[in-house]
Amino acid sequence: MSASVRFTELAREQARTARDWWIANRPAAPRLFNRELRRLVERLPAFPRTGVPYDDPGIAELRRALLRRTRYHVYYVFDESAATVWIIGVWGAVRGQRPILAPPP
Repeated sequence: MSASVRFTELAREQARTARDWWIANRPAAPRLFNRELRRLVERLPAFPRTGVPYDDPGIAELRRALLRRTRYHVYYVFDESAATVWIIGVWGAVRGQRPILAPPP
């Protein structure tokens, strides 16, 4: 089975912010964040359980995947009945605080 991948508005904005920061502050690899995120988004439809479970009391079946080189976590849930992976957060892994997430609609 192949799923579709969708972003909540909050996750889309977090990804844009991360991308813009990376472009402005990493001149040796300004597109690295985009490449890592795109690779994950391309892999998730075939392997929606690729991330590790992440405990959040308000969001069931939450998983996260690490973008290794840029050190961002992508938080998502897989709605098997709708064959949809919802990306609900993109958060810097080194922030030292819990991510801000938007549950899927």
